[in-house]
Order: sequence, then C-alpha cells, then structure tokens
Amino acid sequence: MRQVLDDTSLVKREEFVSDLVDLFYRANKTHGETIQFEDLTSFLIEHEIDSFKTAGNLSMNYYESDIQDVTTHNNYIERIFYFQQIDKVILYEQNMKFLRIYNGETMKNEVDIPCPGAILAIEFLPDKNAICVSLSDRTILFFDAGSQNYKVIRKIHVPSTQKCLCYVRRKHALFSAGIDGAIFAWNMEKIFSNDFVDNEA
Repeated sequence: MRQVLDDTSLVKREEFVSDLVDLFYRANKTHGETIQFEDLTSFLIEHEIDSFKTAGNLSMNYYESDIQDVTTHNNYIERIFYFQQIDKVILYEQNMKFLRIYNGETMKNEVDIPCPGAILAIEFLPDKNAICVSLSDRTILFFDAGSQNYKVIRKIHVPSTQKCLCYVRRKHALFSAGIDGAIFAWNMEKIFSNDFVDNEA
C-alpha cells in the first residue's frame, strides 16, 4: 500500500483525493459504489508484482519440489500445520477421525493417529512437548510428541465443541473458542500437574 501511495503526489490535498479516486476505480472490478476487500488486496499484490518485474527483482519461474506426499487421501485436507520445534507436518482431512503426521524434512507419512471424534483444531504446546487436538465429541486430547506412538497423556472435557485452539506459552494458557461464541482459557500448568482430575462436563 505504501508503494502504491508513494506513486501519488501528496503535495496538494486535491491531487491526493483525485489520485485516490483514480486508484479506487482501477481496483474496483465490479464497478459498484463500494469496493470489495478482495479486489483491493489483489490489485495491491498485482501492483507490487509489476513493480518488482520492472525493477528486475522478481523471478516468476516455478520449480517443483522433489518432496511429495504419496499418501492416499479420502477427502479434501481441512487444515495443515508445520511445527518447527518437532519438525513435523500434521494434517487432517474433512470429517476424519485421525491425525496424519509427516516428517517435516522428507514429507514421509510417519503415523496416522486414530481419534474418538472428528478433528476440529490442532495446536502444539512446545513447553509440554504435546500435540493438542480438539474433537467433535467435546474433548481435547493431548498427545505426547516425544514418544513414537504419540500416546494420549491428558484428556479434558469441554462445555461445547471447540473449533479454534491457540497456545500462549508465556501465560501457560491454551485458548479455545467454541461454536457457542464463548472463549475459554485453560491453565496448562494445572492440567499437566500430577493431581489433575478431569471433571467431565
């Protein structure tokens, strides 16, 4: 955006408004009274690419990687994650009840972990070395990322289906958001303590 505005002269406000109106009409693909956010962002991206091409700094050549996923997928992939701390790529397919864990360097499928419900969200807890998974059966499972069989080390029941997970390490809190519009903060120090007992909701 800064580069686009740098192309306009801001010496006089009248010129700025005129250039802004011109920018609006060039980016407005639907020619309506309002501009769609997607149209504006695509225009800015195209402008940046053109600028790089002009400067000779952008190579648009495509080189296919020799790292490939040769695993058969039965449905489209819902989400894919890469966790640098353990160098693993983890994904799940739509309505699937197992995690697929790949080696981050080779993309070789290492293990498929079965889950008791459809997977809704995944997060990694680096200080606990645990993969956290939210499931459709209103549970959150914690798998030990340090063991080869990824055994379940903790399980909590949650009040509603949780579609989002976000871990904040400095707070030792796992935030989750449910379909009922509520956000929860789970104390990981308490959940990973030896005296933790899950009270089923």
